[in-house]
Amino acid sequence: MDLFSDVDPTFFVDGRFKTYNYWPFDDDKPCNKRAMAEAGFISVGNGIEADHVECFICSKQLDGWEEDDDPWEEHKKHQANCPFILLGKKDELTLKIEEMYALLKIYYLKELNKKKDEILKSVEKEITAQGKLIPKVYAKSKAIKRKQ
Repeated sequence: MDLFSDVDPTFFVDGRFKTYNYWPFDDDKPCNKRAMAEAGFISVGNGIEADHVECFICSKQLDGWEEDDDPWEEHKKHQANCPFILLGKKDELTLKIEEMYALLKIYYLKELNKKKDEILKSVEKEITAQGKLIPKVYAKSKAIKRKQ
């Protein structure tokens, strides 16, 4: 039984690493795929915007990377209060149980809030659509009353 089988693979370094299909820099450069994954970033870019990344915990998005950038330092510079950065550990295997639990809690809260926002957006869209029907329904009901 895998304790983390239902956790998104991008919570872990190897899962984040696998998101880098279009990364523009070679593995021998400081700003390589592995260093990006260890700094908590997943690739959200595509072939056009290949260097667009997002932190798996704080959701900070960054682009405009250069091959000599240090991903950990850039993350720290742009989002110093990121809980992942504050732990100061690039490898989840070095996390204490309490630290892993705290990160999982933050991660799940972030994901649940994202889903909540999507649902609210969908509900608002449906309310707007239904609201536009009210005048039509009202007009039809008036027409029916006149016929009676």
